[in-house]
Amino acid sequence: MENSRQDSNEKLNNTAPSRPAMGKYHRRYDAQPSMVEMMQLEKMRRRAFNEWRADKKRYDTQGKKPDVTEFIRESGIGEANISVLGGTLNPVRPIEMPVAEPAPQDSKSTVIRYISFTGIALILAFALSLLSFRMPYSPAFLKVDFSVFSELWVGVMIHPLVGVIVMLFRTLMDYLMNPASADVLISNMLPDTVFILLTCYLIKAIRESDFMKRNAETREIYNMPPIDYSVEFTLVSGLISSLVAAFCSVYAFRFVQIPLTQRFFAYRGFDEGAAIHGFAAALEKLQQSFPFVKTFVYSINSVIDGALVFHLPVSFVKYFLSTLLVALLYRVTERYILGKQDMIE
Repeated sequence: MENSRQDSNEKLNNTAPSRPAMGKYHRRYDAQPSMVEMMQLEKMRRRAFNEWRADKKRYDTQGKKPDVTEFIRESGIGEANISVLGGTLNPVRPIEMPVAEPAPQDSKSTVIRYISFTGIALILAFALSLLSFRMPYSPAFLKVDFSVFSELWVGVMIHPLVGVIVMLFRTLMDYLMNPASADVLISNMLPDTVFILLTCYLIKAIRESDFMKRNAETREIYNMPPIDYSVEFTLVSGLISSLVAAFCSVYAFRFVQIPLTQRFFAYRGFDEGAAIHGFAAALEKLQQSFPFVKTFVYSINSVIDGALVFHLPVSFVKYFLSTLLVALLYRVTERYILGKQDMIE
């Protein structure tokens, strides 16, 4: 009797179909694995993936995308999983989620959208430059505008050089409107260029970093949908570049704007002494309204000191607010203005 039962069990084991342990299947185990077994399984999965990545050239030569599931099945990781866990694997078909196929993009329509978006950004930048204003408790010669928002917007969405070109054309239009402001325009070009290029470079560097590549590969292994971090990348990159560009504006004011004013616009009577006097008067008004400022800044003795007190915070607020607006409009711009498909959340 016992021999017949053993024979029947052996027949059932031999006739049981082989099932893949990994791939596009949800895993359900008959026996609950322990923590040590799960750690061993995780090491085996990572080892299999590293071997697949090292042997990636073999798949590339065949003209097809490397398949993690195919490699793991070839490497025998399924049988190893069963032996480690001490149970059987019951694969269940996943629910197929409908994925919208991207519509074919016409190159001519894409170019038209890019050109129209660039033109809109240029017009908006010129309009914002005309709306310059003076911040409260700041010197009369220190004015701020948010034209860099449009330039960063088009630089992030299309290309950094496009943003710089928009800035150059906007500066030329401002010069034609008011040639006497050439010194201020040239001084503002330097930190604006640094801000646009550095922000776009940092976004690209973070997106192409090894950490993000490993994150994408891990999500692909476990069949998890990809996540787009473009908004977060824009905010982090903009925060860093805003601080750098704010310091650049301080030195551009001292070593670019004031020498140009003294050389070509001497009739204004604006020199280092006039700048220090303007900063000192603004600081005195600020200390009268907010007495605690005296504990941090008591007096201004040089142009650099005044620029650090007034230029630095004003420029930082201008650049970071522009970054915040670009991050808020990123999804809308990518979906509708640039004609891209809805991104996977």
